[in-house]
Amino acid sequence: MVAEGEQVRTSAAPEVEVVTEETIRHLNKVEQVIEQTKQVLARHGYPDDLRTVMVIGFITQMIEHHEAMLLLVRNEKSGSAFALARSIFESMYRGLWINACATNEQIEEFEQHDELPVNMTQMARAIDELHQAQGFFTDLKNRGWAGLCSYTHTGLLQLGRRFTNENVEPSYSDAEIFEVTTTVTTCILLLVGRFLIVQNHVDDSREVEALNRTYGPVAKQNAAR
Repeated sequence: MVAEGEQVRTSAAPEVEVVTEETIRHLNKVEQVIEQTKQVLARHGYPDDLRTVMVIGFITQMIEHHEAMLLLVRNEKSGSAFALARSIFESMYRGLWINACATNEQIEEFEQHDELPVNMTQMARAIDELHQAQGFFTDLKNRGWAGLCSYTHTGLLQLGRRFTNENVEPSYSDAEIFEVTTTVTTCILLLVGRFLIVQNHVDDSREVEALNRTYGPVAKQNAAR
């Protein structure tokens, strides 16, 4: 952010954010991963019980937000893209909890009052316990939630990236774009994989989970070997 005492310079047309070729390839890859995930989901019909319908709703909204994030980044609107990341992250927790942790009564309560009877921390613990995840979802929530909220609510993480030195020009780095788009892609795959298991499509779940190794840091490590 601009240091106190410095003059802030604005312009009618802020300088365009430029992403590297590597980041462009990464964006194309995560887009491809989600398209493959959509194809796997489309192989089946699903029951119309409330639990299933809600999880499908979470998945499709997450995918739409993901598509919007890529569109925004490609059009030099990374701040708005980053603001959407929290919704995908939170929807993963809500979807995983509804998918297998919530009772029918809790789901009906959510439908009637549009309010979950548990918070993010409680959902994370329940998901960890059910899936024997050894604290993975709790740790992920603890590491990521505050930062994502800052971007969504225009906190200091978001505000600080509205400036380049003393100029009002966005400063979202390629590394940050890589990280946030990797995270939201993984969130979608985690929920879809668990949803397919509950729907007794185990092979399809494994296919979706295998996509995690085709992008992001894991893919980089594999390519370096």
